[in-house]
Amino acid sequence: MIKPRFSQISATVAGIAAAVAFGVVNVSADSKTEYNVPISTIHPTQAAVGKAQIASKISTYVENGALTKDYYNDFNDDNGYTNGLYSLDGVSQTDKTLYKTNSIQSAIPDAQLTSDSAAKVPVIKGPGGVLYATDGHHGSTTYEFIKQQYNLGFDTINVEVIDDYSSLSMAGFYKTLIAKNQVLPLAFNVKTGEYQSFSLDRLPTHMYANEFVNDPFRSLAYFWRKSAIDKDNVTANFAEFYLG
Repeated sequence: MIKPRFSQISATVAGIAAAVAFGVVNVSADSKTEYNVPISTIHPTQAAVGKAQIASKISTYVENGALTKDYYNDFNDDNGYTNGLYSLDGVSQTDKTLYKTNSIQSAIPDAQLTSDSAAKVPVIKGPGGVLYATDGHHGSTTYEFIKQQYNLGFDTINVEVIDDYSSLSMAGFYKTLIAKNQVLPLAFNVKTGEYQSFSLDRLPTHMYANEFVNDPFRSLAYFWRKSAIDKDNVTANFAEFYLG
């Protein structure tokens, strides 16, 4: 049954505030990078995205039928190659020209992340080894959409494995995600104006824009966040949904 969950939202807002204040990071110490993972194989852990945010990003990523430097800056950042930094044979390298014009991972197949960098899409291994993203939904969905609709860009991405629950049953997996606040079992209902809970078996199974419902407040949080918060210092899962 779907029902309003404002008490849960209020409790989570308090948790988000604490995370912002103390810089809580929800990434385990034994994280592991997996390279060139097809975005289409990654499962979401939220049912909604801010579709106005995705549309805005697409408008800055594709101009006159070609990808812009904004696309490559963000794509390489999300892969973990911030400012063109990567490692080759254990030696740190920097290529800021490539960073703005191509995918570092595609142009340099042997490129690795450095010891102090991480991919921006954290994932959990679920039953059967399926990967579930706990962040990076908007970026991943945008890259996949651009590849599907315009045949531009890249549809694989580096991910950081933060937990492995592959030995659990599906029911046990869902229970663990909820207990560890690694899933957002809420979605905004534009007809009622309320956030409503849902069973996790109704989560989208792909990072496809048409599988998500729209959350206008999530887009709102994106558009004003730079004037209110530094997103890069807010690492609690689903922070911007609750801020929105």
